[in-house]
Amino acid sequence: MFEGHMNAVKLIVLYARGPSRDEAFSAIRSGALFGVWGADDPNCPLTLDPAGDTLRGAKRFASGLGLVDRAIVTVAHEAGPQLLLVPSDDAERADASGWRMGGMRATRSGRYDFDGVNISRSQKLGDPGDYLREPYFEGGIWRYCAAHLGGAEALYRAMQRELLNRDRADDPHQQCRMVEAAIAVETARLWLLRAARAVEAKDAPANVAALSLLAREVTERSCRTVIETVEQALGMGSHIAGSLVERIRRDLALFLCQAAPDAKRARAAKTLFHLEHELEFL
Repeated sequence: MFEGHMNAVKLIVLYARGPSRDEAFSAIRSGALFGVWGADDPNCPLTLDPAGDTLRGAKRFASGLGLVDRAIVTVAHEAGPQLLLVPSDDAERADASGWRMGGMRATRSGRYDFDGVNISRSQKLGDPGDYLREPYFEGGIWRYCAAHLGGAEALYRAMQRELLNRDRADDPHQQCRMVEAAIAVETARLWLLRAARAVEAKDAPANVAALSLLAREVTERSCRTVIETVEQALGMGSHIAGSLVERIRRDLALFLCQAAPDAKRARAAKTLFHLEHELEFL
């Protein structure tokens, strides 16, 4: 939820202009929670009517139903997706019944129906296609990867506490697992730190987005290593329904599926094939 809010804030910084920008930041300073909802309901994708002032359709996988006050949504345009900042706090439009995932149950995710919502020109953020500009689009995934890493760190700490409570700190097998998990966590942290610094630097070039894409690969592998290591270390205890470890493990495993990882890997590879210098100079 927090990552989605920060993503929305970043998009407002980048693309909002004039009074709408000031009003959005005033709402944020007053405690409003923002989100970014990009996934269309495949049966009725979000569109603008021909007049350009009324929304049709819905978003799915919308996190924070009943919590997010405003959402940045995308609507299709021939020049690229158009970002809109719209109210998202109408309980009658929210439906969480379709969220049947095994993990991330506390995110209040589901479908939000925007059909008939009126839109003014001031609610448009930037121009069509701005959302896909780099290094802010793919480059910005370091933020949700940081949330992935937070889950892995929490699992690592939970494993550490449990092994100490079981008096297993001197077991050589458990020692190996602690070391392996610690290396995985720190490796991801270093990659994400480098990616964040590169992407958020002033006048960062578009191709530094590749660092975030690569950092995502490292983070996923590191998180899956931690999940597997915790399961080996704690055995059946890591699968006790409702326990802290089980909930974090289940949530993190689902969160790592976000979003289209194969496509992101392919984009990273394409950038690497066309680099004329070493990755360290990105």
